[in-house]
Amino acid sequence: MNLPIDIYFAPIEGGEGSRREREERAVQALVRKVFGQQARRMHTASGAPYIAEAEGAANKYISISHSRLTAALAVADSPIGIDLEEDRPQLVRVAPRVLSEEELEYYGGRPLGLLEAWTLKEALFKASRELYGGEMDFTRQLHLPTAEYATASVSDGKGAILARYKTETASLPNGQMLAAVIQC
Repeated sequence: MNLPIDIYFAPIEGGEGSRREREERAVQALVRKVFGQQARRMHTASGAPYIAEAEGAANKYISISHSRLTAALAVADSPIGIDLEEDRPQLVRVAPRVLSEEELEYYGGRPLGLLEAWTLKEALFKASRELYGGEMDFTRQLHLPTAEYATASVSDGKGAILARYKTETASLPNGQMLAAVIQC
């Protein structure tokens, strides 16, 4: 990816525990690998993760995602969000609830377009949730890049842009889609 973000991956291993417990182990292993054994992942009131008790973590932003197969940790100097997803049939059903009409038109006609839009929208939410304390209207306040706009943005829902974000997506070799978003 060309954005100023460092992204680290770890497989989610099988074995003991629930899927959620295995995901958590993979994420914690990434946190320790990147920030050291003493690093602790904490969350703000809006749910945004951050690293405490780690050298080099001050003034760093992180984002975490996981799919059925992989955990990912992103680190940057500006607010960021990442999302890692696999294509699923239910995206067609859910898309109208999270995408604007313009976004549906732009992304819906392309192969894997809805998957790309879904991962971008999730990553944009993660990058911007501190603006609203975690509560946002995905169709009215989170705006993806389209033919008309080169960057993603977050608005107040009435037309005023609060922040702009650069975006990038990548199809991974294992069939997953990765989206990364960073505040401009």
